Amino acid sequence: LRDSLAAPGSSRSFIARCVHVKTNLTIFQHITRMGRLRFVLLGQAFYTFSPQAQREIRELVKNELVPRHGDDVDKARIDRSKIPTVVDEMQEVERILQEYYSFVVFNAIEGLETITERRYGSFVQTGALGDLLVQNAEGVKAILVYDRDRTKKMSQGQRYHQSREGGSIHTDNVNVPYIWEYMILTCLQPGRIGGESILCSSLAVHNYLRDNAPEVLETLRQPFWWEYRGFNEKFYRAPIVFYNQRGEPMIRYLRDYMESAYIRKNISMSHEQRYALDYLDSLLELSEMQFRHQLSAGQSVFCFDTQVLHGRTSFVDSGETTGQYDFENPRNRLYQRTWLTKDGWLAEKLNSMPK
Repeated sequence: LRDSLAAPGSSRSFIARCVHVKTNLTIFQHITRMGRLRFVLLGQAFYTFSPQAQREIRELVKNELVPRHGDDVDKARIDRSKIPTVVDEMQEVERILQEYYSFVVFNAIEGLETITERRYGSFVQTGALGDLLVQNAEGVKAILVYDRDRTKKMSQGQRYHQSREGGSIHTDNVNVPYIWEYMILTCLQPGRIGGESILCSSLAVHNYLRDNAPEVLETLRQPFWWEYRGFNEKFYRAPIVFYNQRGEPMIRYLRDYMESAYIRKNISMSHEQRYALDYLDSLLELSEMQFRHQLSAGQSVFCFDTQVLHGRTSFVDSGETTGQYDFENPRNRLYQRTWLTKDGWLAEKLNSMPK
């Protein structure tokens, strides 16, 4: 069924291409036990937390987290006993991601008005399900995504989350060789124009390669060099396409980071490797492979990172870009990114990784 839905020209291929359908799910609307998950246009999945879950998030954020920690979101520790409905609903969302779709868009939590409140709200959602992971050598878990310097590019060493560049459709599981499960990307403040989120199904990409370019798929299954960007100066080797225990395809990919590793090691990719990357980039840029959505303030994308590639269109801000975001006058695009695992050993390993 998944193969037939993903076939080019299929009248119902939108579902498999965009959201990594895992079973025969033909309903347009699914009511969970507590919350509400709405499917429209054969695959755009939007989840609204129940009134009770939203109340738990709101009360924890406003009455405890903001007064105690202020803007220092990373210091927050989530007491799951205070948000039982949120925990239940996040487990339900996880089941939906495992069995049906690999991403959902969380609608905004009512009553969280400020950027700081929205940051904590996203932190609570992810903390309700598992352990948050550090994302750099400084130990930051809640990374702010905004343009620091309009003149710098990733090819010059700038990290993707610090630029305004579009394209570069990727997964976040590239900085370390260990695979964690989930990513949540929350819109705290939209930009002036652009910055539309792009999502691509790893399953659809894999199946297209299998059917149309098997030699490219075989090359992508071979090890490539990567760097521990943001953590240390070391390197590791790993394939771009690999498989989980259920046999489902997974993808590790961010071309700019990979090419930086080859430049730093002073080695060249083979002709087959570079062709495979060019083919993969061209495939990811096909409109029929993409699901696009402009997140509004408070909305989040929650996904299996290795099963959904993501990117954005380029954007322009309303104000000047600087190294420090102007929280007093939030005019520029600002997102927050967190990584999540339910594997306690992996969380301990990554959160204590030598710098």
